[in-house]
Amino acid sequence: MPITRSHIPDVTLDIHTITSEGDIHRGPLSQIGGKGAFTRRADEHLLDGRVSATVACAKDLPSAHDRASGITVGAVLPREDARDVLVLPAGHPPGTRVGTSAPRRAALLRALYPKLTPVPIRGNADSRLARLDAGAARLLAVTPE
Repeated sequence: MPITRSHIPDVTLDIHTITSEGDIHRGPLSQIGGKGAFTRRADEHLLDGRVSATVACAKDLPSAHDRASGITVGAVLPREDARDVLVLPAGHPPGTRVGTSAPRRAALLRALYPKLTPVPIRGNADSRLARLDAGAARLLAVTPE
């Protein structure tokens, strides 16, 4: 059962949306500092006191030695479904381009499906699926309903 505000009525919670460099930049993440691109701004807000805590996806966290001094991971939630799903346009020919921004997924795709071509793509699942009409496949993480 999720914890809601009714479970902890004495705690005041203000939610601040922080748009990361990784959310804005559409090119390769290596151009803007790799994984830190999704946490750098949130870390700055935390360190200068604008927020008391931040939440990030574990896959976006840089390693501990790449984080600013004073940043600590305080909790790690249980992982949801870790499977990936390959979504292909009907009748896909050899050489079909498959969009993924994850190096691990691209390597796995090359090993398991050498007739498919991985190409970099970023964005949320809805925007990736909308691009199927252009003839490119999408490799996505499975998400819970």
